[in-house]
Amino acid sequence: REAALAEGAAAARAEAEARAAEAMEAAQQRELSAAEAHRSAAAQLREAKEEAEARMGAAERAAEAAREAARRAEARMDAAVAELSGMRTTLAERGLQVTKAEQAAE
Repeated sequence: REAALAEGAAAARAEAEARAAEAMEAAQQRELSAAEAHRSAAAQLREAKEEAEARMGAAERAAEAAREAARRAEARMDAAVAELSGMRTTLAERGLQVTKAEQAAE
């Protein structure tokens, strides 16, 4: 009878140890899966950050190009205004000359 009890206890212990080993293996697998998920998330975060930085750099370059184009356009406009002002002055002087010539002809 004692031998049967000892045998039963040994079988129960072996089963408990097997279940504990299975539980430990499952826990290790969950831990590995969690670590892999963390690495994957960190890699995705790095990629997203790099992409955002690249887009920001492109946007900054585009903004600078737009500012430069605006400066060039303003310079062309200033030159055109100066040219028109010079033309007005020339036309006014010629008009005055014509008026004087007409008065002299009378």
